[in-house]
Amino acid sequence: MADYGLLSASTRYAIVRRSFPLKNKAIKGYLYGTGEPPGLGNGLPDINLMPDISACVLTSDGTTAKVIWGRQDGSVVFVSHPRTMSGTQAPARVQTSAVRQEHDGAVLDGTWAASGDVFVTGGSDGRIKVWTVTVSPFRCTWTSEGHLMGREIDPILKVAEDLANGLIVAASRCGDIIIFSGFDAPFQRAASSPPHDIQGLCISTRNFAMPDVEHDSGRQPMEISALFLDASSPTRLSILAFYLNTSYFFRCSVDVPGKHVDVKTFGNAAFGIIRCIQPAFSNNPMEPSFVLVGTQLGIVSIYDWESTSLSSDPIPASRHVDVFSDGQVTGLAMNPFVIIAGSSRGTIMVLDILTFDTLRSFTLSTPNEVRQIELAGDLLVANAGSEVLAWSTSHFRSGGKNSVKIKGKGKQGGHGKWYSKYLSGPSLNDQ
Repeated sequence: MADYGLLSASTRYAIVRRSFPLKNKAIKGYLYGTGEPPGLGNGLPDINLMPDISACVLTSDGTTAKVIWGRQDGSVVFVSHPRTMSGTQAPARVQTSAVRQEHDGAVLDGTWAASGDVFVTGGSDGRIKVWTVTVSPFRCTWTSEGHLMGREIDPILKVAEDLANGLIVAASRCGDIIIFSGFDAPFQRAASSPPHDIQGLCISTRNFAMPDVEHDSGRQPMEISALFLDASSPTRLSILAFYLNTSYFFRCSVDVPGKHVDVKTFGNAAFGIIRCIQPAFSNNPMEPSFVLVGTQLGIVSIYDWESTSLSSDPIPASRHVDVFSDGQVTGLAMNPFVIIAGSSRGTIMVLDILTFDTLRSFTLSTPNEVRQIELAGDLLVANAGSEVLAWSTSHFRSGGKNSVKIKGKGKQGGHGKWYSKYLSGPSLNDQ
């Protein structure tokens, strides 16, 4: 948020804490996600009285914090608090979904649209729902049919959206990827009426060949771990899909009107199982898109997202380097200058994006797994367990010519000349 304010959520207590990590200062009070007490309070709630929280989605709109809590019973709670980082005691807006609009099972994932007025959820009932907060109370404006695996309900584990292009993508527990297209701009802005003429397309898990997985009738379904959407128009998109316990990820290039899907495999089994992945999709045709990958063997590698190959073999990495000799890579972030990697043993490394040289390293007081890393201007924030590490350097000036430019969800601009120089530079002595 503004002034480097940080929102951090606890699904155990269904609360949001507000802080300024560079000042080592926490704002008094919490934003509650249950409505009891309503919105703001100072103490931790009794967990014996808490509903089971299954999903949480945070965003901010200027100085307003917006939180979506998904519950195991299928209900959704929306919390909004204006001027939240000022420490104001103004009441928070807390609303709960109407019973007839809820999921028929746990809410398993959710995402805010870029507009901040619409969010999408996926549930164990195999359905995707689109909600709007532009009306009070907030409401569900569209629900998909339940996705099935044979005759069984197939839960939706991941959802991604690009409603500016009228697209929603979801992944089910069995590994299928479902695409919905045709959401129009008025629906995104106001959602005054349910959308019509929504088209669906399912990419079966059979399209994803895993070179390191035995293909027999008894193998387990490929459970999704990460899902990213890169849309160039309402009819053409690419999807990045990464599945648990594999050394590979996939690019699904989709022509929506023709229902044509081309699947390419990326990865290298010698690098170990992928633990985390971070794409940098560019919406500038003169700048390349690439994907950053971290593995269980402590290796960080970069893949050219737009690479093509006539061979069925997996597309290899452009570069890779051993970062952690004693741990797995569990968190990644980047900007046009640096790569940040976090390990399973609580170590954080700052690498030069051109040479992979180590610029800085941090070790947390306890060896907790680094789960999430964020870069904003000259600020680095990393989460490990219940700890947050914050570090700032004046080299990357927020708002200056070296500031990070984010263009849409998962899109990162300004990296073209750096990445081109990186690819054309001298080879590294990778270990």
